[in-house]
Amino acid sequence: MFPYLLRLRYVLLLTLAALGCTESALRIAPVEPAIAYVGESARIPFEVKNETGNAVTLSWSGPALPFLRRWVTLVAHDGGGELQWDPQPEHVGRHTLTLRARAGDASTERDVAVEVVRARQATPVFLDPPAAVAVDPLATPCMTLPVRVRDNDSVAIDLRLVAGAPPSATFTLDGDREGTVHWCPSPDELATRAVWRFTFEATDDRHPARRHETRVLLVQPERADCPGAAPEIVAFSPADGARVVSEVGYEVRMEVASARRLADAPVLFYTDGRLESRDRLDIASLRATPFFAGDRPNEWIARVPTFRLAEDETKTITTLVWLSDDADPDGTRCDRRAPLRARSFVAVGAVEAGVLPQCAPCTQSGDCQSNVCLATASGGRCVAACTDDVCGTGECAPYASPEGVVREGCGPAALVCEGRALCEPTTASDAALVTDAQVTLCGQSEAVFVWEAAAEGVVTLGARTAALRHPGDGTAALELQVRDARETLIGGQRGDAASVRTCVEAGERLQLTLSSPAAADLDATLQAALEPGDCACRDTASSGALGDGTHTGTLCEGRIVERPIALAPNTRLRVTLESPTAEADLDLEIRDADGRRVGRSAGSQPLETLVVDTTAGGTYGVVIRDARRATLAAWSLEVERTPLAACADDRACAAGELCDAQRCRRLACTRSSDCPENAVCTALFNSGRSCVPTCASDRDCASGHACKATDDGRACGPSGAGGTGEPCATAGDCAGARTCLSWQDGYCAAAGCDGEIRCPEGDVCGVIEGRAVCLQSCWSADTECTRPAPYGCDEVYDTSGEVSFACTPEAR
Repeated sequence: MFPYLLRLRYVLLLTLAALGCTESALRIAPVEPAIAYVGESARIPFEVKNETGNAVTLSWSGPALPFLRRWVTLVAHDGGGELQWDPQPEHVGRHTLTLRARAGDASTERDVAVEVVRARQATPVFLDPPAAVAVDPLATPCMTLPVRVRDNDSVAIDLRLVAGAPPSATFTLDGDREGTVHWCPSPDELATRAVWRFTFEATDDRHPARRHETRVLLVQPERADCPGAAPEIVAFSPADGARVVSEVGYEVRMEVASARRLADAPVLFYTDGRLESRDRLDIASLRATPFFAGDRPNEWIARVPTFRLAEDETKTITTLVWLSDDADPDGTRCDRRAPLRARSFVAVGAVEAGVLPQCAPCTQSGDCQSNVCLATASGGRCVAACTDDVCGTGECAPYASPEGVVREGCGPAALVCEGRALCEPTTASDAALVTDAQVTLCGQSEAVFVWEAAAEGVVTLGARTAALRHPGDGTAALELQVRDARETLIGGQRGDAASVRTCVEAGERLQLTLSSPAAADLDATLQAALEPGDCACRDTASSGALGDGTHTGTLCEGRIVERPIALAPNTRLRVTLESPTAEADLDLEIRDADGRRVGRSAGSQPLETLVVDTTAGGTYGVVIRDARRATLAAWSLEVERTPLAACADDRACAAGELCDAQRCRRLACTRSSDCPENAVCTALFNSGRSCVPTCASDRDCASGHACKATDDGRACGPSGAGGTGEPCATAGDCAGARTCLSWQDGYCAAAGCDGEIRCPEGDVCGVIEGRAVCLQSCWSADTECTRPAPYGCDEVYDTSGEVSFACTPEAR
């Protein structure tokens, strides 16, 4: 038996060896568990024992973490290799990576345990607000802007609003990492500037302060009589329908043609969802990113952040560009905006890293060739990494990155990418302005002075750029605002030189604020020149409350008239303003009891009319201002107050009204969530967006109305005679379910056919710029279309992705 057992043992050993249960000729030595810190590159060396005589090939695999293959690199060398991982905040946790080695027919693997922990050097990161928001002040007279900060290594954060806040805005802390801006733009602020840049600062007392800029765009109706052409986008990429492969964001470039400089740097709004309206900036569905000035004149560059697409995964991105010139240096009345045009491209995911060159806009350090993206107030910029603590430009130091990690790099980005040297601003606050004052502005700093009139007369207060140290974003660099003792704006102007002229009484004190909305660095000179004498312009209107009937008065240069009026609940106020003065251009505004603007008429006609429906009673304000600031402007005001009509349902109310609390009233809105359950927010009527009754069929609408298919849903609107593709001014010109698309000269079409809405027989449902609309069908010849050029027969994609032919304009 004993020899038999020995032979059996020998056979078993041979069998186990054949099964690989003895030490292999190819193996990876055990690797100690590793700790990796966010923001620091973890280097995990490993040893490979290779006795096969064949070359070794290494590979690895890991858990399903966001973009893991972008941040993990496997480096091979003689006798083994090194696993390099630059973990991101979303990688925090315990993970297992698997190393694999192959040599000829032999293979082996080894698990590596890695725990990713928070950064040892973390800076604050702003989660809110976004880079820009668009607000319709008429529909949203008061806005709230939430501010939120994240910091992974600090307990207490100092959060502040440090620059750009208009006088009526307030910032309140809701904790050390959260706050809220409350702002009801005053008529003065609305008339002065269309873009306000709010700059926030957060510091954790361990690292340099982190700044974040948000632009608030006040989108108001444009005047039709303003001279000059609007700015135009003459080149734009990506082109409509283009496929862009990237995982470091998607670059957008455009070239702008404008006879005048821009009022502010353009803003790119974008969405990966449905675009509700191509001619309206909807803050609920759009995100924003700023444009940076390019290397060529009139070139602007923006970067849409990555959508975390997997390799070859696609997503359609739709963009809108906000772009306005500075045609009206005295305010915003005649600043011209480029028409909003929706453009779409297909974003394609890819595993890319380190492709962006120095000074390119970036959203995280891994996007840059240098692996260093430095945060600025308006966005990140790639900069060079330090080489032996030496930089060709800038200073090698630790800086904050957009991902909230301290990075060693050559900065700051403002110096390296914009050539902006250190600037010390004038910190004057309520300083007396006696003679010429020299002021230095840095970025968005401002200087405030007080001037007191020694005698009655006319004063001219002016500012002039003496030296431009850095142009900022290339838009209007200097802005002067003058206010009276009640902080009511008398006048303001932008440009290389700015001045305000107004009448003053002896001892009257005026406040001058000099700032640089373009974030430029400059030296400026302030001047005050008084022409003593009688001030010929005197307001002749009494300051008493308005009643029904006619009221008259005069308006002085640079001033406003504000008269109170008492309104009962559920009252409709109709005010008509007329000016017989030829050189005057009077505007009319109404503020509610809380001082919020609830109505505005700012046309160029001799008559301005406003109708406001009140819910709660109180003392309202009627404001008259002269847009042209004539020396003396006469005015006449007709006031009428009537109770709102009683109603039982919406069918008893006129077009554009809802039956709300048994009263017919007009409800302004920005989105459907602002409306009652039985209404949607739409622009069916030519008076801005308002809540309109929903419907399932024409039977749900009042006499003469039809159930119209809009982007916002089915809504009752007046019914006209226009068929699909025919011109229109409002939805009331279109027959049946059709609404009016804002294409050239209008286009009657039912919208929303990607849902339950069906197109009329013979129409095709085409997806145009993110909207599904019923279009006039054709085959190939432009002659089949009922509209002349620029309308023609073109390819469109229907909701199933199939190609159809429809009549559309060449430029929408």
